[in-house]
Amino acid sequence: MTMPKELSSLIKDGNFNPSQVEVVQDGKNVMRPDVMNFLMLASIASQAVKIRKYFDDRRTTGRVDNFVVQATDQRQELEIPYPGQSLAIINDGPDQVDVWVNRFEGREPHIMTLGEHYYVDFETHAIHYIYSQCNPGETAQLRISIQE
Repeated sequence: MTMPKELSSLIKDGNFNPSQVEVVQDGKNVMRPDVMNFLMLASIASQAVKIRKYFDDRRTTGRVDNFVVQATDQRQELEIPYPGQSLAIINDGPDQVDVWVNRFEGREPHIMTLGEHYYVDFETHAIHYIYSQCNPGETAQLRISIQE
């Protein structure tokens, strides 16, 4: 009977693939029950870790930071010092402003009019950047609250 020397060699990025285990006995491919049991339990444990990380990421720390951004006709980037879970933006004007969350390439902006409130809630900690830009010759003041 031949078997991989180390079952750990089957682990790639936390995933197990039982089809990679080949056990040959008397010229036939067979799978020992203990090996199959180990692989199935390891696969379940790997998925459980991913699920746990997802639920842990949904838990807020309660930290809230506030920022004031003076938007101009030049695109500005506000890098969040920690991954944010949700944000609220208020446009105090005097003009409208285009806003993007995380990236702007290939995306339409959210256009905020004077006095508008804009909320984003990702449920997980996925907010890293906020971009803002006004039309030529216009400005706006944005109040931004980020929750970690």
